[in-house]
Amino acid sequence: MIESLNVSRQDADDLEMIIGELATNAVLHAKGGDYHVSIELKNNQAIIRVVDNGVGFSPDALPAPGTARANPLSEDAYERIGGFGLPLVRYLADDIAFMVNPFRGMTVRVAKKLLPIS
Repeated sequence: MIESLNVSRQDADDLEMIIGELATNAVLHAKGGDYHVSIELKNNQAIIRVVDNGVGFSPDALPAPGTARANPLSEDAYERIGGFGLPLVRYLADDIAFMVNPFRGMTVRVAKKLLPIS
């Protein structure tokens, strides 16, 4: 689908990675069940929003990347090493903002400048 947005291959790959990471976080960590992804192209910039109705979080309170944490995919007590998703999104994006929704959940807004297509 992103290929239809008329962006460079590199930007398409970056946008897919950003959306994938944010959607995965919404599914695995929000504990709310529902989330919505939108992408807006405007003035050589992509704005991605992922909105969930989960428990919310404080970006400042997240464990450091590469540390042990509970495995949300396991019903057992197994831990996993993780925390690389949001740093990857920060690296690929030009701006990222975390907003608490008025009633429940979070909105993550990412802006990425798009390269001119040659």
